[in-house]
Amino acid sequence: MVRALPAIRCLPSGEQELLLKAALLPIGAGLAAWRAWRARNTFDHVDRGSLRLLALVHCNLGRNPAGADALGDDAAQLRHIHRGAW
Repeated sequence: MVRALPAIRCLPSGEQELLLKAALLPIGAGLAAWRAWRARNTFDHVDRGSLRLLALVHCNLGRNPAGADALGDDAAQLRHIHRGAW
């Protein structure tokens, strides 16, 4: 008899999907995903997986001059998270 393995949640949450879009899509769509995530979240209560994704968001948006300007005050926080990831 074969026993079924327990279900493991390995897919990203809806919030993490927004961060993935912000980290991977071109600047326009990435900023839209970032704004959607930021409207619902703060940096104070971020899960571990999302924290890792925030470092990638910095790579995509924070290093682009247009993205860094659009991020405003969040750019410094993302830079700090990115540095902490390495």
